[in-house]
Amino acid sequence: MKKHVFLSLLLALVGLMTNSCADKDQTKYSFEGANQGNQKEVSVDNSSEVTIDENDEILNKSLTDLQDVFFKNFAVQVTGTGSGFDTLVDYDSLHALRVRKDQDYLKLVNAIELKIAKKDLLKATNDEKVAFYINAYNFLAIRLINKNYYQKGRIIKSIKDLSEGLNPFEIFKRKMFKVAGENLSFDDIEKVKVKGLLTSGEKVDARFHFAVICVSKGCPITLNESFKGDRLNSQLDFVTREGLKLDRMLKIEGETRYQTMLFDWYKSDFEKDAGSVTDFIKRYVPNLPETTKEKYIDYSWDLNRLKAKRPVPDLPDLGDDGSSNDINIKCPAIILKKKSYDAVKFCGEVKSAESNFGEVVKEKTSVCFYKNPSDSKEAYIALSLVATGENSEGETFESTQALSDKLKLNEENDDFANYKKGFFTKIKVELDKKENTLHYVRKAGFSKKKTIISFSCDQ
Repeated sequence: MKKHVFLSLLLALVGLMTNSCADKDQTKYSFEGANQGNQKEVSVDNSSEVTIDENDEILNKSLTDLQDVFFKNFAVQVTGTGSGFDTLVDYDSLHALRVRKDQDYLKLVNAIELKIAKKDLLKATNDEKVAFYINAYNFLAIRLINKNYYQKGRIIKSIKDLSEGLNPFEIFKRKMFKVAGENLSFDDIEKVKVKGLLTSGEKVDARFHFAVICVSKGCPITLNESFKGDRLNSQLDFVTREGLKLDRMLKIEGETRYQTMLFDWYKSDFEKDAGSVTDFIKRYVPNLPETTKEKYIDYSWDLNRLKAKRPVPDLPDLGDDGSSNDINIKCPAIILKKKSYDAVKFCGEVKSAESNFGEVVKEKTSVCFYKNPSDSKEAYIALSLVATGENSEGETFESTQALSDKLKLNEENDDFANYKKGFFTKIKVELDKKENTLHYVRKAGFSKKKTIISFSCDQ
């Protein structure tokens, strides 16, 4: 008897842990019933990061135009394994821009988030609605990784790392996004909105499974542009056709056809589209060889991350709210994670520089000073330093260092004229008030190397 009880419990546990994102139509496990004491220690950030002025020119641009800028800059075309077009996402550049609080980047992504949240679909065509929801899913998935790229000091391996409780796919079920006025989860967007719009009676357009991307290596292609209502059919054809050229999606070896797990998880959708999985594939692979066996390719949930280093993209000028000269725009206090601090001085023109981090990119390096309005003797200095270096393969890349230090001011130097600080990390700042020039020196530990930068500061 005890043996049967133990076996039943073991089978139940195996069934619970094998619940798949792809099997969300027939969920075997409800997160709401999870033992809260077994949750992973993750803190998922889905907050807005900058306030956009209602008169900012960026808000006059269309959502698809803004998403085009995002996808074209960060979904990077690579050579696929097979013969197809393929992309990987440049999360490292996304992270660098977010860490340095790049205002063009933050305005871009927050404008997109705002427009997704407030989108009015009342007059949209069916194809425009489908394109909107696919773009929303793909953008929000990438941004979720961007906001939570590091967990416990390390780059996350998979979007599943952000799940809570016992269900490894809980993150897909959590209603954490405002989309067209509704609170939705990833599952809601994909399974209710997109699929619902592409279902007519017993017919389902299953191509959307090649368009909605869950930021994983096993997924099809992340299109490097936004989907658009007037081009939706050709775009869905493109990602499906090109996706099936990739070895992770389909390959033939002898008498065996190896195919993506999508054809197993969503078999009924493909049957409702073309009659059978084989007939669906033949539509996009006209010369598909005849085989006698079918096997499924292991699905990788690792991030679809571009690991090859490249320069951080320079985003185009997308508008200004007329306050770009405001010191609080140049020195966002969120760099300190203390929004109560006031920016009081900005030094952004680098006159000379050397650093142990690499060759300083002068036009992207600056220093800001902040004061605590409730304590006149407490302040911060924050250095945002961008430097170039080379990896082991001789490729050039950019790294971003956001370095901040708390200061205790006295009456003699409360205008940041001169100060020294630190024992292990030593900092020295000298301000030439006549020339309005700042000399910044930083040395860490026992290294002989220093970061020495001379800035021209705003008046």
